[in-house]
Amino acid sequence: MENQLSMQFDSSNDLIHYLNSSKLNHDEYLKSLPPGFHFRPTEKELIVDYLMKKIKNEKMYPNPIKDVDIYKFNLENLADVYKVEGEREMYFFTPRDKKYKNGQRPKRTTIDGYWKPTGADKTILHNGEAVGCDKSLVFYKGKPPCGVKTSWLMHEFRVNNLPPRQRTHEDDMRI
Repeated sequence: MENQLSMQFDSSNDLIHYLNSSKLNHDEYLKSLPPGFHFRPTEKELIVDYLMKKIKNEKMYPNPIKDVDIYKFNLENLADVYKVEGEREMYFFTPRDKKYKNGQRPKRTTIDGYWKPTGADKTILHNGEAVGCDKSLVFYKGKPPCGVKTSWLMHEFRVNNLPPRQRTHEDDMRI
């Protein structure tokens, strides 16, 4: 019979405390997972367990979501730097700047193109309550309105009913 290590935690906070006190840092922990383990959160999990906690500055499980301003990257370079081997998707917390200083429209231009919304927002429910939404966007290379559509697709998740927040630093992350 093989030796097995089994650990049980009473709460997610116990697991987070264990991981924080272990000698592995965040990236080392993620790399230590055996083959076959993949990050595949549901839309609800992305909003409730990751995005809301990020915005509220609460502790989260170790995860591959990076703080990156994706709008400052060429997409191929972004994939070269941040794509995890064997994964089809990349996850980022990124700032959501306004297109115009006093406007509400988000700025979605990059170094070499722009993200264009496609279709209607999808409402994300948790316990019967709308907690956020998912907006699908397609990347166009070039300048609007003459850009060339690519195969890049992005899902932008937003949390509902958050109080307005002032950015305190230039690199303050929030979507």
